[in-house]
This record gives sequence, C-alpha cells and structure tokens, in this order.
Amino acid sequence: MSRILMSRLAKVLAITLPTVLFLMTLIGGYLLGWYWTGFGEYLAPATTPTQTLERAKTLWDWLELLIVPTVLAIADLLFNQSQRAAQTRLTADRQQQELLMVYLDRMSELLLSEPKTDPVHVNVGLRRSVARARTHTVLSELDGRRKGIVLTFLYESRLIDRESSFVCLSRTDLSKANLYKSDLRRANLRQANLSEAFLRKVNMFETSLTGARLSHSNLIGASLYRSSLVLADLSDARLTSADLSEADLSGASLVSARLVRANLERAILVGTNLSGADLSYANLSGSDLSGANLQGADLSHCDLSNAYLFGATLADAKLRGAKLHEAVLINADISQTCITPAVLQAENVIR
Repeated sequence: MSRILMSRLAKVLAITLPTVLFLMTLIGGYLLGWYWTGFGEYLAPATTPTQTLERAKTLWDWLELLIVPTVLAIADLLFNQSQRAAQTRLTADRQQQELLMVYLDRMSELLLSEPKTDPVHVNVGLRRSVARARTHTVLSELDGRRKGIVLTFLYESRLIDRESSFVCLSRTDLSKANLYKSDLRRANLRQANLSEAFLRKVNMFETSLTGARLSHSNLIGASLYRSSLVLADLSDARLTSADLSEADLSGASLVSARLVRANLERAILVGTNLSGADLSYANLSGSDLSGANLQGADLSHCDLSNAYLFGATLADAKLRGAKLHEAVLINADISQTCITPAVLQAENVIR
C-alpha cells in the first residue's frame, strides 16, 4: 500500500473514529441502559434509611473533568500555530522586501557606473550578463506583486525595449506577476514565463511576446494591438474584451481560452490552435485563420465577415448567429457545424 493511500486512510480514521465512538456511547446510554456512560436516566439502587450511597463516577463525569483543560489546551495550541504562521509570513515578507531593495540598489549601481554605450563591448556584454543573472535570480524568489515592481522598473529604465533590450527576460520566471493596468508598450518579453499573471487592462501595444507562456493568465480588457504572440502559449487564458486587432498569433495555442467580445480584427491566426475556445461575440472580421484549429470552439454571434479560413478546422464548432459574409472557407472542415446556405452568405466555399 502506498504512503499516500496510508496517509489518506489515517486522516479518514482520525476524523470518523471519534465520531463513531461518541455515537455508540450515546446509543448505549439512552437505548441499551449503559448507566456507566452517564447519558441515560440514572436509577439509584435501593437503600435503607441508615444507608448513605454515593453514585460512582460515570464516563460523562470524567469527561466533564477533562473537557475544560482539553479545550484550553487545544485553544492554546491553535493560537500558537496561528502566531507562528503569522510570524513566518511576516518574516518571509520582510526577506522578500529586502531582496527587492538590494536588487534595485545593485541594478542602479550597475547602470549608473558606466553608460550603456560603453565602447568596450566585452564590458557591455558582461554587464548585460550580470543584469540578467541578478534579475533571473531575484524574480525566482519574489511574490507576484514584487515581480510586477521589478518588471515595471526594468521597463521604465528602458532595459527591456523591443528594439534595444539590455536585459533579456527569456525563460525568466514572471509567473503570477501582478501588472494590473501597467504600461508595457513595445517591451521585449520574448519567451518570458507569464503564466497565471494578472495582466488585466495592461497596455502591451506592439509588445513582443513571441514564444511567451501566458497560460491561465488574466488579460481581461488588455490592449495587445499589433503585438507579436507567435508560438505563444495562451491556453486557458482569460481575454474577455481584450484588443488583439492586427496582432500576430501564428502558431499560438489558445486552447480553451476565453475571448468573449475580444477584438481580433485583421489578426493573423495562421495555424493557431483555438480548439474549445470561447469566441462568442468576438470580432474576427478580416482576420487570417488559414489552417487554424477551431474544433469545438464557440463562435456564436462572432463576426467572421471577410475572414480567411482556408483549410481551417471548424468541426463541431458553434456558429449560431455568426456573421460569415464573404468569408473564405475553401478546403475548410465544417462538418457538424450546422451551417446553412442562408446563414453562410459566402462565395468561396467548398464542403
């Protein structure tokens, strides 16, 4: 038997066994006449006027003696545990704050010691390596809020510009980073790990997110206009009302992503995996969905007018109320989609 199973069995017994014993004692006291429990009706033995009998201690009497100290002991134990937990959290918070302050101080010293246009290329390369190592190390130790502070610092210091990036964040741990309403326009976040990040209403206009991990991230209301998301992982991401117009999502994974009312006008979605995605009421007009996988996707009331769906997979997709005026569906798989000629209104269709 595995350790996990033994552990689970022990937990079940620890919870159920005392309850079963207590119920058995109640039933025995009230129904079976177990007077020693102290739960049933007490019947005094027959006595004479000259006899004085004292009732023997019952189980309930002993329990009464133990209940108060037991409750106090448990309360003291729980209080001490909560105090230790609070102290542990406070200590960890202080340590993270110290790490953050040390990082900011050292990065400031590194950047101010010499200009970034140092003619000695070896020194520039070394300083970049040191900056990346420090950033990579500190981000692996910080919580989401402080990760957001570090990223904001790097962006405002112009160290992660799309065209001239000084600090490379490739494969850097930015998971669960809190960047609510942050401005990251034209930033270089190629291959960064932003899974489960809080990016609600963030401005990522023309930001490079090629190969980035954004699975389970919150991008509700985010602006990703003209951003590069080639081969990015956006599976299970929340992109409700997000602006992805003219964004390049070629080869990206948006499996089970929520894109309700998202703006994907003229977006490039060549070979994109959108299986199981919720695109209801989304704007996909003029978008390029060549070879895209939309199997099982919800495209209800979606605007697909003038969309290019050459070779796309739409099997089992929901297209109720969708606009497909002048959509190109040559070689597209539209099996079990219930598209009728009256709804389709498309010219270039081959079933």
